[in-house]
Amino acid sequence: MLNKSNKFYIKLVTFMLILGIVPVIFLGVFSYLISSNSLESSNAKEKEQIIYQIQLSVEQGIKTVDHSLTNFVMTPLVNRLLDEPMRPNQFPLYRQTKKELNYIQRFETGVEDIYFVNLTHQWMIRNDGLKRISEAEKEKLIEEYQAIYRSSWKIEDSNFFFKNEDNHSTCKYYLNLVKHLPLAGISEQGMAIASIPLCNLNNHLGEKIDGERTIIANKEYQVIADSEEDQIGKNIEKNKFIEELKERHQQKGQFEIDIDEEVYHVTYRKSNYNGWNYINIVKLNVLNAPSHAIGWLTLGISSIIVFGLVLISIIGSKRLYQPISQLSKTLTQALKTEKISGASNDEFLIMQSQINRMVEQNESLENKLSVQKDHLNQFLTTKLMQGKIAEKDIAYVVNGDEEEAINYTVLSIQIDSVDNTKFIHGDDDVLLFAINTMIEEIISEDIRFAPIVLEDKQVTLLKRKEADQETWKKHVLILTEMLQTTIRQVLGIPVSFGISNSFLDLRKAHQAFVESEQALKHSLNFGEESIIFFSNIESKYTFYTTYPKQIENELFEAIKLGDKENVDKKTEEIIDALFNEDLNYIQYEISMMRFLNNLMELIEMLAIDVLQINDRYSLFSQLAKFKTKTDIISWFRTNIIYPVLEKLNERSNEHYYNLSDEMVHIVQKEYDKDISLELIAERLFYNASYLSSVFRREKNVSFSEYLSQYRLKKAKELLVHSDISVKDIAQKLRYNNSQNFIRSFRKQEGTTPGKFRSEHRIN
Repeated sequence: MLNKSNKFYIKLVTFMLILGIVPVIFLGVFSYLISSNSLESSNAKEKEQIIYQIQLSVEQGIKTVDHSLTNFVMTPLVNRLLDEPMRPNQFPLYRQTKKELNYIQRFETGVEDIYFVNLTHQWMIRNDGLKRISEAEKEKLIEEYQAIYRSSWKIEDSNFFFKNEDNHSTCKYYLNLVKHLPLAGISEQGMAIASIPLCNLNNHLGEKIDGERTIIANKEYQVIADSEEDQIGKNIEKNKFIEELKERHQQKGQFEIDIDEEVYHVTYRKSNYNGWNYINIVKLNVLNAPSHAIGWLTLGISSIIVFGLVLISIIGSKRLYQPISQLSKTLTQALKTEKISGASNDEFLIMQSQINRMVEQNESLENKLSVQKDHLNQFLTTKLMQGKIAEKDIAYVVNGDEEEAINYTVLSIQIDSVDNTKFIHGDDDVLLFAINTMIEEIISEDIRFAPIVLEDKQVTLLKRKEADQETWKKHVLILTEMLQTTIRQVLGIPVSFGISNSFLDLRKAHQAFVESEQALKHSLNFGEESIIFFSNIESKYTFYTTYPKQIENELFEAIKLGDKENVDKKTEEIIDALFNEDLNYIQYEISMMRFLNNLMELIEMLAIDVLQINDRYSLFSQLAKFKTKTDIISWFRTNIIYPVLEKLNERSNEHYYNLSDEMVHIVQKEYDKDISLELIAERLFYNASYLSSVFRREKNVSFSEYLSQYRLKKAKELLVHSDISVKDIAQKLRYNNSQNFIRSFRKQEGTTPGKFRSEHRIN
C-alpha cells in the first residue's frame, strides 16, 4: 500500500500527463490529415503525369510511322511502282522498293510489316517478297478497305487480309495504317499498309500494378493497349467509367466512380491528334494506401506515446532511469530487432543500435530519392520561376555555389509559328518537350539549372562566374544563335529568345522570368527568330502612341457597304500602320485594344448579334497572345469582321431562298437525266458561279453534293422496292460505271448495295 504522500504524487503526475496526452492526440490527428491530403493530391498528380507521358510516347511513335509512310508514298518511286506490272526483269526496282520499306521498319517505330499493293497490275510487296494477287483477292481487298478514309488507322485481328501464316507473332491484334494510292488522285491504283502489333504499344504502359489498370482506346472505345492484355481489341464502350467519360467534354481530367460497390479513381486524357483516349483507373483504396499507412503509423506512434505517458504516471515514484529502460523496450518491440549480445541490460547500447539502424534506413531512402534527382531539380526550378520556392529549398538549388559570386540569367524560348511546317498547332507541347531535351544535351550542366517547360515557353536558368557583363552577353548571344540554328535544322520551326537582366539573388528569379517574357513580346515588331535582351528594350517604355484613325474610318465604311475586297485591303493597311510605327509591345497592345474596342462599338451601332463576340474580355485576352502580324490580321477577319459582313449580307439576300428552291425542284424532277449546274444556269438565265454560291449559302451544301445525296436516296429506294440490278441502278443514276456507284454507296452508307438490299428488302 502507498502512503498519502505517494498517492498524491501519483495523482499529480497522472494529472500532468493527461494534460500532455491531449496535445499529442491533436497533433497526431492534425499531422495525419495534412500529410494524407498532401500525399493523395501528389498521387493524383502523379497519375495525371504518367498518362501524359504515355500519350507523348505513343503519339510520337505513330506520328513517326504516319509521316514516314506519307513521305514514302509521295516519292517518284511510288508513282513509278503504280504504273509497273513488276516482271522478273525488274529486280532492281523491287530491291529499291524493299530498301525504302525496310527503312520505315526501324526498331523504334514498332512496324512489323509493310504491304505495298498494286491493284491495277495485281501484285504485292511485303517482308516475305513479291507475290501476285488474284482477281478474287483484289475484290476482297477493295471491299475490306474501301470504306475507310484515304489515310486511316484500323484495328484488325491476327487473321486480317495480309497476315503471313509463317509469322509467329503472339499478338492477337494489329494496328494498321492504310493509305490509298495515289494520295491526291481520284481513281485508286494501290494501297500502302503499315502493320504494328498492338503488343508493341502495350510496352508503353509499363509494369502492371495490382488494383490499377491503364488503357488506350480509340474514338470508338476499342482497346488498343491495356495493362490487362486479354482486353486488347475488345470494345469497352458499355463500361460504367466510359459512360461517365463520354459526359465530360474536357480534354483531360480526373473523377471517382463507384463500380460493383468498389470506388475507383479515373484519370484520362483525350488526344487532339487522333481522338484516342488515354485512361488510368485505380482502386481508391490502392491509391490512398500510403495515406492509410501514414494514418496507422500516426495512430501507432500516438498510442505508444500515450501508453508511455500512462506507464510513466503509474511508475513515477520509481527510479529515474526506469523510463529510459522502458523507452528502450518500446523501441525494440516497435522495430522488432534482436538485442545486442552481452549488453541486454544496457538500455543506452540498445537505443544506440536502434538509432544506427534508423540512420541506415534513412541512407537507403536517400539513395532511392537520388534516382528522382532530375525530376526534383525540374520541380524546384519551376517553383523558382513561379516565385513560390521556400527559403530552405534555395540552399538545395544552389548546392554549395552560394559561397561564390554567381550571376544568373533567365533564357525563355517561344515557338513563333508552326505554319508552313510539318507540324500543327496542337503539337506545341510535344515541340517544347523536344526543345527542352535539346537544351539538356547542348548546354553543359555547369552553366545551367534543370531546363523546364513553363506555360507556353521553354525556360532555362543560366549561371556564370565571370564579372564582365559584356563578355557574358556575347557568350549568351552565341549560345542562342547556335540553339536557334539547331532547332531550325532538327525540327524545322522558327523560335525566338527572350533574355533577362543578370541578377545575384535567386529569389529574384521570378522577376527575371517576367523580364524574359516581356522581351519575347517584342518579337511582334522584330519578327520571327528574334533574340531580344531585356536590357536593350527596358529603357524604351513610353505611354505615347499614334493611331491611324483615317484608315479605321475607311475600313468601317467598307464594312457598312459590304465591300469584302476593300475590307480585306483596309484591314491589312490599319495593322501595317500600327506595326510600322516605332512602338514597343505595350504601345502595340494599347493600339490593338483601341482598334478592337472601336470595332465592338461599330457592331453595337449596326445592331448585329454575332455569337463569337459576346465576351469582349475573352477577345482582349486572345488578342494579347498572338506573336505575328499575319496571325493578328487573320484573327480579326475570322472572328469579327467576316461574321459581321455575313450578317449584313443576310439582310439583303432573302430573295436567294426562292432561287435555291427552284434548283432543288429541278433536281428532284430530273435526277435521272444528265443535269448539271451549267445547264440549270442556262435554263434560269443566271451565271453558274452565282447560282453555286446562292445554293451553298441557302442549303449549306454544294450543288454537286446535293445532287449526289438525292441520287443516293433514290438508289436506296430502288434497292429496297424493286428488282433492278445494281448495274442498271448505277446506269439510271448516271454513274460512269457500277464500281464507282458501289464505292460511293459504301462510303456514304458503310456497306455495299447488295448487302443493303438484303438487309432492308421488304419480303
